[in-house]
Amino acid sequence: MGLNKTLQVIKKYLIKPLLWLVVLLFCLLSIFILAIRMPTFQNWAVSEIATYLTKLTKHEVKVGYIRIGWFDELLLENVSIFDRQKNEMIKVASLRADFDLVELISNAEPVITEVWLDAPNVANIVMKDSGRLNINELIDAFGELSSSSDTSSAHSVFHIDKVHISNGTYSYFDQTEELIPDQFDYYHFTLDKIFGEVDKLRIAGDTFEINVNNLKCIDKQTQLKVHELDVFYRLSANAMEFQKLNAHIGDSYVKDYLEFKYDSLDDLTNFNEKVRLKAHLDSSIFSSNDLALFAPALKDYNETYTIWTDLSGEVVDLNFKNLTLNFGKNSILKGRIGFKGFPNLGETFVDSRFHTFKSNSKDLEKYVGSYAKTVISKFGKINYIGTFVGFFNDFVAKGEFETGLGNLKSDINIKIREDEKHSQYEGKISTSHFLLGKLMNQEDKIGSIAMDGTIKGSGFSYANAKFELNANI
Repeated sequence: MGLNKTLQVIKKYLIKPLLWLVVLLFCLLSIFILAIRMPTFQNWAVSEIATYLTKLTKHEVKVGYIRIGWFDELLLENVSIFDRQKNEMIKVASLRADFDLVELISNAEPVITEVWLDAPNVANIVMKDSGRLNINELIDAFGELSSSSDTSSAHSVFHIDKVHISNGTYSYFDQTEELIPDQFDYYHFTLDKIFGEVDKLRIAGDTFEINVNNLKCIDKQTQLKVHELDVFYRLSANAMEFQKLNAHIGDSYVKDYLEFKYDSLDDLTNFNEKVRLKAHLDSSIFSSNDLALFAPALKDYNETYTIWTDLSGEVVDLNFKNLTLNFGKNSILKGRIGFKGFPNLGETFVDSRFHTFKSNSKDLEKYVGSYAKTVISKFGKINYIGTFVGFFNDFVAKGEFETGLGNLKSDINIKIREDEKHSQYEGKISTSHFLLGKLMNQEDKIGSIAMDGTIKGSGFSYANAKFELNANI
């Protein structure tokens, strides 16, 4: 009897209340779940989320629609972030996120399982009044959040396992620069039809990392296509890295590593002079048709270049070390090259040393003028070991040549003018069994020549050549 009484008491005063509590909690949870799916609640949530994000980012944020599904799914539509000048800087037609609420709240490093972005649009503008990139102000706002919070806290790290990007657009418009027609405009361009997948997205303090898989897009102006881009990308306050780079762009293939270093993100608006490049290219293939979109002088070359090199410096002071370049049908160049003044070829100073240069007149003739093409065709094979220092139209060539006309050594300054008869040359030269008559179309009058001396003159043709020669012949 004592046991029965005890069980009755437990049933009456403990089990029943607990059951009622469970039922009550279930009812409240059901009511809450129904409530958050009601339009009234969702309209309120849209307003509250937009207001919260606006205060958080110090940029106006608008959200058109929100839906929360069973604590593991969030849908946002027509999300916009505006810059300080009220330009629509970021817009997403639809953002859907899947997550585990318990894991998201309790995990030391919050993780969202999967995100789908439909028609994301990022519009970067360099403002005319400040010269700053508009998105840098948003990045600054996030930086302030990071510095004002406890950055040692684990919650300064955030993950998204996978992101799907569909029909995206990225545009860049520099209000301080003029438009560049008929080629890729570095200062004004739009990448359209962006599709791809991203995994391992991670934000830790001021560092943003993503692993990009099979990204595709097209440049709207030139119609240059990115067929595939795979890369591990890292962005921080002072560097931008592209690791394990593998890109198929147009008819070109680029790999393996690229890094941009800068003092602040604002330096990106003066990329050529303030951003320091570091790269390792491994058997990268460049089509002249693709390069011509950036350097129109290459338009008619119909060439393919394969390159291995370590690259460093700013664009205006660029150095290629451990360089191997294959081009044409049977040409190879090995050595180092430095360019100062690039990309303006007319004002670019070259400092180069070649320990291997093997080519032939057929591969080289497309790179010289019509008259020089006639001259160079007579040389046949051309091998060179030495240096090339100066501008492309005013340089010193010091080294040893082996050609189909014979061998020669030079330490000579050459100034090339549009009219060959006004071109000038001065320096030391020596030859061994050099077929000078064949070069000058005077084989019946002049045979081979062996000489060692100095030369100063102008004109390269037999009709226009005027020179002083002081040599042992």
